[in-house]
Amino acid sequence: MCYTLTNVPYGALNASLTRDTDEIAKLTTTRMVMANIAGFFVYTGAPIVLGLFDGGKLPWDLIGYNFIGNIPGILFMPFIPYVHKAIGKKNVFYCAGVIGIIGFLMIYAFSKFGLVTNDRGWAMLLANFVKSTGMSISTGYMWVLVPEVISYAEYTTGRRIAGIVNALTGLFFKAGFAIGGVIPQWVAGFAGYKSAEGGGGSSLPHNSGAWIKFILCYGTLGFLLFVYCFTQTKERVVMDEKEAENVKVSDLWVEFIRNGPLRVIAFYFITGFCAMNCTNTAVSYFYDMAGQKPAAQEAVRWSIALIPAILFVIMIIIIAMYSLTDDKIEEINKEIEKRNHKTDDAELA
Repeated sequence: MCYTLTNVPYGALNASLTRDTDEIAKLTTTRMVMANIAGFFVYTGAPIVLGLFDGGKLPWDLIGYNFIGNIPGILFMPFIPYVHKAIGKKNVFYCAGVIGIIGFLMIYAFSKFGLVTNDRGWAMLLANFVKSTGMSISTGYMWVLVPEVISYAEYTTGRRIAGIVNALTGLFFKAGFAIGGVIPQWVAGFAGYKSAEGGGGSSLPHNSGAWIKFILCYGTLGFLLFVYCFTQTKERVVMDEKEAENVKVSDLWVEFIRNGPLRVIAFYFITGFCAMNCTNTAVSYFYDMAGQKPAAQEAVRWSIALIPAILFVIMIIIIAMYSLTDDKIEEINKEIEKRNHKTDDAELA
């Protein structure tokens, strides 16, 4: 609940700063580069910090895999606005989706042939780099679509309901995250995966004290960063008081039913975050499956590679249905600005 209370207004900030598509692309890119840096401290830093708090052996295979997976989001995201300009928004998602699928298939194939650890571990790291390149763009740059859907809602209804749209996208991405997190457990359990004694089928530490210390450290730092974000942001594109007074909880589902592009990105969000968390959750099982029976090993491979690859195919199909092209959004934003100027002129008169 606390996360939702902070994440929904945080997600609405981009749409409150500007309507310009180029500026939104740059804002989204900056936001996701910083988010990927934070992801580095979570996915790569967490196993290290937990290991240090636990006083045990660090899972270096897992740390190396996550480290390589974090690089593309930091390295390539700054160039995406330029790629967007060159080939168009949808083609960015198509290309990223295909790259992600290739990476997932590489992970599956290399794992099948035993190229996971020891002197051949570089092959798996290469596969993860390819996969993470596609995934970081597909699931990172999709936030550029949210301000577009907000502008579309303003264009069709006259109200800029950024909070409603972000609440809905937040609901769907959290649903995708939750589903993706349990898929590896369901699949592995069904296939007869046997957890290590005292553990939960993961190569991460199982010491509750280490986890409590870790959560306290990361939670405190995250809270301070959120406070800084909200106190330093100056909103420029917001609803007036009259519009804000008329917003009701029921508007969430009214807008979802009425707004076609919103439905498209909602399903893209749930599918994308399901794929992302499915593969991320399966990583700790992946590096702890050496003693498992063949069926359980195959279940882990499906969780880390094939199921996310299938979801990426679905994501490509979903984004093909998105109707707000760059030209259409430009036209919508110009019309909104025209209306606002007319209203301002009428009030002055």
